Amino acid sequence: MDANNVLRRLKVEKCKWNFKVMTDFGDMYKCNRYFICGMHIHRREIYILLRNGDVCYIDLNGWKTGKVCKLDIPSHYLITNPYMFGTYSAIYAVFPEEQFQIYFQEEEQIVVACPGLTRALEHGHMLLLGYEDGKIEIFRTANLRKRLPPEIQFNLQSYSESLTTKIIALDIHEDKNCNRVFAATESSVYEFIICDNWRINNNDAEP
Repeated sequence: MDANNVLRRLKVEKCKWNFKVMTDFGDMYKCNRYFICGMHIHRREIYILLRNGDVCYIDLNGWKTGKVCKLDIPSHYLITNPYMFGTYSAIYAVFPEEQFQIYFQEEEQIVVACPGLTRALEHGHMLLLGYEDGKIEIFRTANLRKRLPPEIQFNLQSYSESLTTKIIALDIHEDKNCNRVFAATESSVYEFIICDNWRINNNDAEP
């Protein structure tokens, strides 16, 4: 999305870049670039969240566009930039002293207020959350809706002597017998290997 709200797709085809203009989003919805606060791809559709809570979609071929719904979000969250996941669920970073809250929307979508959150990454049916204090949580998205605890939780402070452990980026890579989670702070990049315990105990994992 450029400064004029023109959405373009950049794709690698046969070792060269291919540009395609998807739609002039600003002209279609009469909004400026500061009115757009989130964008997310899910099942070949692009979901765009506006600061008034409207969610719009554009399919990846650029043939269909439209408004999906309006999220019911407390007004003071709308000034922040959310992380979108699922189809049009959203998670907002709030101050650490605030409370964790889930606001249920229509069609099993949710809006989450998450204290101290600095980064979020969706990977399949999992949601990775990174925090200002270096904590990393990995949720099943369905369990997050049920307010169940994360599948995995750990903190960078357990592995680093650095005083700065604020998570500024997360990524994940699927390997043959494990998942490799990468977490970046302002000064370092950490790699965590998450393996299946059964495979490890049966010597079926690569070193």
